[in-house]
Amino acid sequence: MIWVGLTDKTGRAEKLQSLLEDTYAQMGFRKENRSFRPHLTLGRLKSSKNTDQLRQAVEKFANKEFGSQLADQIIIFSSQLKPDGPVYSPMATIKLGNE
Repeated sequence: MIWVGLTDKTGRAEKLQSLLEDTYAQMGFRKENRSFRPHLTLGRLKSSKNTDQLRQAVEKFANKEFGSQLADQIIIFSSQLKPDGPVYSPMATIKLGNE
């Protein structure tokens, strides 16, 4: 997986994650054992071919800042795995408030 770590100085992402996880637990879903690490997934690898070259290319950006982005909604997707790749379909959109 190729991902970029996110920084949230407000703490809102962690607060939202905790609230969602508690809500999911009430619905019968298991809580995550790992610590929350906000990130953005950029891609997934289908094979381990050329991973050393990919790692070297990505490491050039290890300490780079890419700016900021306001998140004003959450979209819940379902995914169906198909032979030619996953198909993502939006199931619900939740607008985020200013709190």
